[in-house]
Amino acid sequence: MIVCCPNSEADNQASRKLAEQLLSAVGRVAFVEDERLMDAVTAVSGSGPAYIFHFIEAFSAAGVAAGLDADLAMLLAKQTVFGAAKLAIESHETPSRLREQVTSPNGTTAAALNVLMADQDGLRADDQGS
Repeated sequence: MIVCCPNSEADNQASRKLAEQLLSAVGRVAFVEDERLMDAVTAVSGSGPAYIFHFIEAFSAAGVAAGLDADLAMLLAKQTVFGAAKLAIESHETPSRLREQVTSPNGTTAAALNVLMADQDGLRADDQGS
C-alpha cells in the first residue's frame, strides 16, 4: 500500500495520474491531501504489520495453551488472519458486518468478542462502517 500526498508542484490530475500509474506497479495507491495525515497513515499501515504479527503470535500461543501442537496452532492462526483479510478485501460488506455474520449469539465467539471489545480495556473501534 502506497499513500501519496501531492505538494504544490504536483497538485494536478496529470501528476496524480502519473504517480498512480508508476506506483501501482508495486501496490495499491491512495492519496491524502493533508501531509499531517501521513503520521496516521504510518500508524495504520506502516506499523500495522507488527500489530498483526503480534496478534498471530498471541492467537497461536492461545491455541498451544488450549492443547494444540505448536506448528498446527501457528498454521491455524496464520491461515485465519489470511482468510479473514482476503474476505474483508474481496467482500462488499463492512468488517463490522462480516464480524456479525460469523458471530453466533451467545456462542464462544460472542463471549470472546465481549472481552476483546470491552469498553474499559478492550480493543475498541469507532463504527466508521469500513
